[in-house]
Amino acid sequence: MTNQTEKALEALQKGTQLLRAGKPEKALRAFEEGIRLKPDNAEAWSNMGVALGRLGRYEEELRAYGEALRFKPDYAEVWCNMGVALGSLGRYEESLKTYAEALRLKPDYAEAWSGKGVALGRLGRYEEELRAYGEALKLKPDYAEAWYNTGVALGRLGRCEEELKAYEEALRLKPDYAEVWYNTGVALSSLGCNEQALRAYGKALKLKPDYAEAWNNRGNSLIRLDKPDEALKDFDKAIKLNYNFPRAWYNKGVALQRLSRGKQAEEAIEKALELDPKYMEAKKLWHSSGRRKQAEGNGGLVCQCGRK
Repeated sequence: MTNQTEKALEALQKGTQLLRAGKPEKALRAFEEGIRLKPDNAEAWSNMGVALGRLGRYEEELRAYGEALRFKPDYAEVWCNMGVALGSLGRYEESLKTYAEALRLKPDYAEAWSGKGVALGRLGRYEEELRAYGEALKLKPDYAEAWYNTGVALGRLGRCEEELKAYEEALRLKPDYAEVWYNTGVALSSLGCNEQALRAYGKALKLKPDYAEAWNNRGNSLIRLDKPDEALKDFDKAIKLNYNFPRAWYNKGVALQRLSRGKQAEEAIEKALELDPKYMEAKKLWHSSGRRKQAEGNGGLVCQCGRK
């Protein structure tokens, strides 16, 4: 091994350690140095792509994977990661092709099956999505993310009780999975189990206190339990974390209306519409019978939440 090759290997190892330590910018510099020393190192190009993806630089990420594949066309992990990057860019049809190539090279690649499922879900092909997650779980039964994604797909199909079972399995494997606790709350709300939903959102918030969507949805559960004053505090926390959150502004309007604070309710609904003019529930409320009447009326306002 030449001195230059040794230095390239050292740079690759350093970059990998930095990436694992959550320092993608420093890792990127190390990978760039390794590639400068050994331009045909497919692993360095691959890891450089991962670092770029962590930084949200998806087009550059794709180019790095392209270089990795130029030197190692049968690199299944790179084909899979390319699918993730394409998905981040909303190019789901293309991502399906890269997952297919990853699976051609490595049919027992659970992560590629799961990634394929995510792409199918984004394309609205929910039954196919479920089958892809099923393949992933056959290969890797302790794959918490695949159980979570299975639950999301079942929720989209309105199969809420099965959805909850999938989340239970994900949480058995990974009890600190905030997103699963959040979606558990959504499923429980769909079944009218608002007290249980409240507890699930509480678990999500304990794990991730800056989870704006969970504050919003916990507020929804409080509204349904006829606690608009407590709900209002949760909507305010959601807005503090994400000021440009139209659903939280809309729901704040719901809480204010329940508290007979009509003028403030009107202002909150107006803010929701300002942030998203196509926000249908707020729009329907706003145009049904005149602003003041809508904001101050006793009915017609329903909180909104959503799965992740």
